[in-house]
Amino acid sequence: MLNGKISLLQYIPQHYSLHTFVDSIYSKEEKAIIAPRNDTVDEINKYVLNQLPGDKTSLFAVDRITQEDSTGAVDCQMPAEYLQSLNPPGLPTSILELKVGMPDMVLRNISAERGLCNGT
Repeated sequence: MLNGKISLLQYIPQHYSLHTFVDSIYSKEEKAIIAPRNDTVDEINKYVLNQLPGDKTSLFAVDRITQEDSTGAVDCQMPAEYLQSLNPPGLPTSILELKVGMPDMVLRNISAERGLCNGT
């Protein structure tokens, strides 16, 4: 149980290759996990991440802020820990945690030349 919610582990089998993962999704194409809020999605994602084997890798977003005045001097500095703790609405979290073999999907076009496009 995840805070009184249904157990997701039985619906998310562990896969050791992308091929078996894709096969399992299409065999269950009538099922979906739907959540009304991003914090619920984040909670479910963390739970599933912890169920997968292997070590996780944490990737951090840009963790500095600069602002130049008319002379070009930087007048705004904040600690990276504070910036990483922020989670503004409409933006992804500042820390992305992944494991080798874990499925993921790009939601924005990052680099078409490198194949990093929406939906890949």
